[in-house]
Amino acid sequence: MTRFGFVKVAALSPRVSVAGPEKNIKRALESIARAKDEQAQIMVLPELYISGYTCGDLFNQDTLICDCEKALEWLLSKTKTVKALIAIGLPVRVRDKLFNCAAVIQSGKLLGVVPKSFIPNYSEYYEKRWFESGIGCGVESISLCGSEVPFGSLIFKMAEDVRVGIEICEDLWVPVPPSSLMALNGANIILNLSASSEMVTKNDYRHELVLQQSAKCICGYVYACAGVGESTTDLVFSGACSIAENGVSVTEGK
Repeated sequence: MTRFGFVKVAALSPRVSVAGPEKNIKRALESIARAKDEQAQIMVLPELYISGYTCGDLFNQDTLICDCEKALEWLLSKTKTVKALIAIGLPVRVRDKLFNCAAVIQSGKLLGVVPKSFIPNYSEYYEKRWFESGIGCGVESISLCGSEVPFGSLIFKMAEDVRVGIEICEDLWVPVPPSSLMALNGANIILNLSASSEMVTKNDYRHELVLQQSAKCICGYVYACAGVGESTTDLVFSGACSIAENGVSVTEGK
């Protein structure tokens, strides 16, 4: 389809088990298989999906971080026949610092890791308790799942006219999102892995953000948010997923 200027994308929000990497990968594989049957060429799963977003101080536990890497290795081994570009969230430790990341894989290979740039630390969010910003971290590559891969704000070239950029949740809400800079550098599809909690009217505002950013960047924007099973707190996650193109809503999850 890329030969004719079309790319089929999928925003996926499977049920999540908090601090259950193995269960989460099983559900991710089920969703990936369905998206593959529908010939999706790009698939996006939520922020920190492999671990769950609401793990709290469990993010300080070596066991959870190591299990997430093992789960990613398992995902790589099970997706060797999947040619689609897949972005999935997990915590990654680099030089004794923990980053909220998107792992990008294709055909069973890890292509790169993108850390979250802007770490929310207000209202119900206190990510700085565990995570570092990817901005200015001084790391250009990391070793993960037995491979040395690029680390940072990356653009992935899928085809001659398809270049994919990635940002994570809060990155979209700041005055100058990373996707704006990616678009200036050639990205024409932006993926957003998110775990945005629900409040009254927030979904409308968030949807407008996606539309406006796709319009400003003249790009396709694929947004996948955490959903059922995510919360271990008083927060609510709805699994909001949306896809926009050049300021127009293509589709939105129920």
